[in-house]
Amino acid sequence: MSMASESLSPVIANFFTASSHGADAVSDVELRSFQASAQGQTPHLLFIGCSDSRVPESTVFFSEPGDIFVHRNIANQFHTDDDNALSVLTYGLQALQIPNVIVLGHTDCGGAKFSYEAANADPVPPTTPLERWLAPLTTLAGTLPGAIPRPPPGTSEYEREFRLVIDENVKAQVGYVEEIVRALGLPSTVCIQGGVYEIETGKLIRVGKQIVVIGTEAETAV
Repeated sequence: MSMASESLSPVIANFFTASSHGADAVSDVELRSFQASAQGQTPHLLFIGCSDSRVPESTVFFSEPGDIFVHRNIANQFHTDDDNALSVLTYGLQALQIPNVIVLGHTDCGGAKFSYEAANADPVPPTTPLERWLAPLTTLAGTLPGAIPRPPPGTSEYEREFRLVIDENVKAQVGYVEEIVRALGLPSTVCIQGGVYEIETGKLIRVGKQIVVIGTEAETAV
């Protein structure tokens, strides 16, 4: 059963109150920034990241509103048959003409850990939305080198294998993004890079080489 209520839960009410107090306390400079944002957006980066509450793009890149166009989901996946991801990518690159894409994983990723452990368990067909969403990552995790049986959690070998899943996941998603960007045949060049954000250090680690998809206008000029 569900019901509509005029009252808010304490947590949601606190967020509304904090937003209201923050808006009332902005300086003239900050107010002008809000007013400028209302005129439109010209982001220079498309961010494909994880839904984890510890890795918002504003924290990772110390960015301001309008800097980054964002797509986030469990374990920073880019499924080439996912209309949500495809819509973000095509709108970002075609309508907003964003020239740079970053696929960002992070340490202690619950989705990557789920897939790592599922890959080392008896195979079962995915039945839940989460299992279906992570099925490609679970398959990938099962192809990576590792000890058999799986090392116990907390051991250095476990952490090494878990980090390998995180890194290889990022590389795989970069490849899927590249596939779609090439198919779009954009006039402008697009750069695609993978990375991992280390929650425990606050550092951004580059993963793999940068992929440069040359735009049709640049190819014609050459």
